Amino acid sequence: MKKSKGEAARYSFPERITGKGKDLLAGELYGAYIYEVEARGRELVPDEATQQLVCKIGQWLATTRKTGLLLYGKVGTGKTTMMKAMYQVVRNGASSWTEVCYVSATNLVDQFLAYQDGKASRYLEFAESKILFIDDLGSEPVRCMTYGMERTPILDVLYHRYNQQLISVISTNLEDRELTERYGARMQDRMSETFDRLYYAGQSYRRM
Repeated sequence: MKKSKGEAARYSFPERITGKGKDLLAGELYGAYIYEVEARGRELVPDEATQQLVCKIGQWLATTRKTGLLLYGKVGTGKTTMMKAMYQVVRNGASSWTEVCYVSATNLVDQFLAYQDGKASRYLEFAESKILFIDDLGSEPVRCMTYGMERTPILDVLYHRYNQQLISVISTNLEDRELTERYGARMQDRMSETFDRLYYAGQSYRRM
């Protein structure tokens, strides 16, 4: 990945998405969320907390001035399911499907290692995509060794996207303190600047 030469013009969601307005986006998101739940062989039990999150995300998609959204909180509370639902709504509204990518944090590191070895890899595609969904941040190794050098592929991608002002949507089970301990105060400071945050509380759906 080429080093950023400076901050680029901020990328925004296309009008095909924002023009729908927060209510229509929330409706599409809720429908996509139901689909994702049923695809897992489960039945959605409507609850106020999920509906509130859907409304907040619909508003974020329609009006945000920030380049990031962080879904964080306890394990098993529906963050990945919501991420996949958001991905479907954004992908369907994007100017081109290639503008939007979805990857787990673990797979992003795997793609980096493949890229370093000269193998088929989507690492650069993910790093440069206009809108990137990164699922389960914190499940991946922060550092890895390639040819005797210590590398930090996740941090490299996040810093690059920060400099280029590209949109990133991230889910994680880590709390603020854990994010700082794992990725450093410098990255946490940049995320505080550019990310809106939605906290997931409650018990795990996997135990229900």
